Amino acid sequence: LFVNLPAQYGGDSYTLATSTELVGARFFAKFAPQNVTCFDELPLYVRYYDPQKNIDFVSMGNLPFTSFPNSSYVNERMQESDYITVSEVQNNYYIYFLGNNPLNVVDFSRFNRIYDNQGFHTFEHANTT
Repeated sequence: LFVNLPAQYGGDSYTLATSTELVGARFFAKFAPQNVTCFDELPLYVRYYDPQKNIDFVSMGNLPFTSFPNSSYVNERMQESDYITVSEVQNNYYIYFLGNNPLNVVDFSRFNRIYDNQGFHTFEHANTT
């Protein structure tokens, strides 16, 4: 019997995160205000740096994904969020489970980019104060 586990997205993948992912998560954990909503498919990284901060996380849904999210659903999830974090690890997660990244339909130019280290991006919803 041979078991092949090419990715460990179903569990705590802190050790699989890149340094840019961890630095970006630390930035968001430090500077995000209390009581905000953030779109992030892998919120564990933020929790490592400030587990006491009250941040509600929004995602595309729970595994297993049974269908590819349509653009209306994806954009609705973005509208529900005060902040959006996007990362290379998140992209790989979507590619692994869905075969494509559903965030490719999002026009990120309508959000304020507040952090960018090439592997981790944080956007603020334009109406967030």
